[in-house]
Amino acid sequence: MSKYSYVKYDEEHMHMQEYIRKLHEELDQILASMKKSIAGTDRYNNYLKLAETKLEESYMYFGKANRDHQILSGGECTDIPERTNDGINAVMD
Repeated sequence: MSKYSYVKYDEEHMHMQEYIRKLHEELDQILASMKKSIAGTDRYNNYLKLAETKLEESYMYFGKANRDHQILSGGECTDIPERTNDGINAVMD
């Protein structure tokens, strides 16, 4: 199994990912409301853009950590056929 293979989360890790997603969505809503409430300077807008980028990066890395935790804790690492090259070719045919 390659570290680049897609892993279907087991129930524990699916709940963890869902919780992480909800937290990030809440933070994203806070950033969106800050954008709407203040027509700030370019400097202020740059900080908001940077915060959004870091939030997206954080979600990505939480997902990778959650995936690796499942693999390292001996969880099932089921490859999804649609995510393999053969699956892509089959869908595109």
